[in-house]
Amino acid sequence: MEKRTIIAFVLSFLVLILWSYLFGPSQEQAQKKDEAPVIEAPKAAPLTPGAPGVAQPAVSEQQKKAEIKLIQDSNEKEIVIDTPLYRAVFTNAGPTIKSFKL
Repeated sequence: MEKRTIIAFVLSFLVLILWSYLFGPSQEQAQKKDEAPVIEAPKAAPLTPGAPGVAQPAVSEQQKKAEIKLIQDSNEKEIVIDTPLYRAVFTNAGPTIKSFKL
């Protein structure tokens, strides 16, 4: 009985190894996934004591994308599911339930 159990574990382990070898991501895909883009902070122009007004820093692409995302989030819609047993309110802003009442 113990011999069969050990053989079952060994065969299961071999199946897992072969599966990851045959169907796992290639090394090129793994390297691309591991490489994170380098994000540089925008450099602000130095202020001189005699300059009138305030210097405006350059707006980076990430800041523009963040502003666009905020605008898109403002178009939030609520989806209401009303049944005799419960009432649930979902939102399209994320995978959350806004309210749930029994």
